[in-house]
Amino acid sequence: MAGLLSRSHRGGTTVSLYWLAYVIGSILVLAVLILDPYFNKPSGWIPLELFTKNPVRHGFDPCSWDYEGSWKIGSFSGPSPAALNISETPLITCADVTSTSVSFVRTPFLHMPGNGEQVDPSKWTVFYEMRNLQTFNSEIGVSESRDGGATWQHVGIALADPRLSLSSPFVVYDAPTKRYVMLPDSSMHGSGRGGGVFRAFVTTAQEFPLGWKLLEPSPGSDPSRARRTMAGAAAARGRGGQTAPVTTAWRRLEADPDRMTHGSSGADGNWGPPDHSVRLIGTTAVFSDGRWWIFTSLIRPSMLPWRPPRIIPFIYTAEGSLIASWLPHPAAVRQPTAGGWMSAAGAAAAAAVGSMEGPLISAGRPFVWQDIIHRWVHGCKSHCSDELTLLRATVANTTHFQEELAATYVPGGDRSWHSRRVGHADVQPPPGPVGQWWGLLSGDRYADGMHHFVVHELWFVELKASLRDLAAVQLAVVLLAVALHAASTGQRSERSVGSRGRHA
Repeated sequence: MAGLLSRSHRGGTTVSLYWLAYVIGSILVLAVLILDPYFNKPSGWIPLELFTKNPVRHGFDPCSWDYEGSWKIGSFSGPSPAALNISETPLITCADVTSTSVSFVRTPFLHMPGNGEQVDPSKWTVFYEMRNLQTFNSEIGVSESRDGGATWQHVGIALADPRLSLSSPFVVYDAPTKRYVMLPDSSMHGSGRGGGVFRAFVTTAQEFPLGWKLLEPSPGSDPSRARRTMAGAAAARGRGGQTAPVTTAWRRLEADPDRMTHGSSGADGNWGPPDHSVRLIGTTAVFSDGRWWIFTSLIRPSMLPWRPPRIIPFIYTAEGSLIASWLPHPAAVRQPTAGGWMSAAGAAAAAAVGSMEGPLISAGRPFVWQDIIHRWVHGCKSHCSDELTLLRATVANTTHFQEELAATYVPGGDRSWHSRRVGHADVQPPPGPVGQWWGLLSGDRYADGMHHFVVHELWFVELKASLRDLAAVQLAVVLLAVALHAASTGQRSERSVGSRGRHA
């Protein structure tokens, strides 16, 4: 900063605060503009939303553009879950939603009434995520069909929260409590999908498909439950299960038994995972062999703000009722392969599962077919909906869980409504001919919202890049001028000293 020092008429040196502040400010501005592209991609650290009241990531009109795509819901049917066909046209779109303006509908979960339910058996219901263009939050919409899924009528908003975006509304009837249970994903507004604190909602047959109320947890105490669960983990290791080299969520629970003290029935408010503050995504469940198998993923935020969170696949089980205590399955102690649990039955199938880019995230309702648990997952590659994978369990007992590849479905790759992405699926054997499967699938004709970004926001990103270059050039010019000024001042000072010496 020597160049910022100027000699006063009295012979002392004073700091030119103006030039010092100018250089420091220029350096800070340049640093911010250089770092801008690495945060909040693709908009950057300084988003366009800061400078306008108009929405940047979506429009206002029904079915308007949205950075997250133009998702629709169509039928998914065939002779078996491994041989399904997607309908040529969607059955539910944003245009069918009459309660509010939405940009897309996706993640459908279908409910066909079964035995013991006090609802009309001819009425099918589907719950799905819909993006509200007024609040830009995702809400849970609901539609009904009385003609076997041929046509659907929008009923309204099943669940909404002004603070949260809700998605992936897994809904199931819980026979022991005679209530319907919803386990949606949640995230803070503007933070992206998933990763919210676990919450569950319930409603009665009289209010279904509306009337959902938050199920409040309360701490319980049953140390024997924790001891039995840890004994199961020890049995898994004693029968060939290898403990993961990294510390998993299960091992942390095992090391801290107090976090696992919950009642077994759920009737006293003790239900769900041992730690209700855990962040979960993609929570689904299926009833098999007298217990619920609950598949989910734990979200571990990164310590570095620019790094994505870590996603850890996890399995819980619950006896009898889904709103009973969830106990971590001993299989969770073993490191999953690419987000799944590799099967020992068939090297080719195991290699296929292991070759998927992980982590695998639940992508629809799990089901039992031919007495075997099957579940839908996404193997996230460039996008999490590049393809839809069906896995089947080869081992599923109290100590072990292993699975292998059953089928893979890819986007159409043409001009269809599902040409670039396929999302969640829910297929079931409907009443009628044996051997037929019918369900719903979400799809999108865009790979992502990049085309909307190019139209609406790319100019601002390019403007910031131009300002960065301009700030760098002007800073270089100022520093060069300061250096030349300092050199010139030094030469004049030396000549002045030499002249005084000769006169002396």
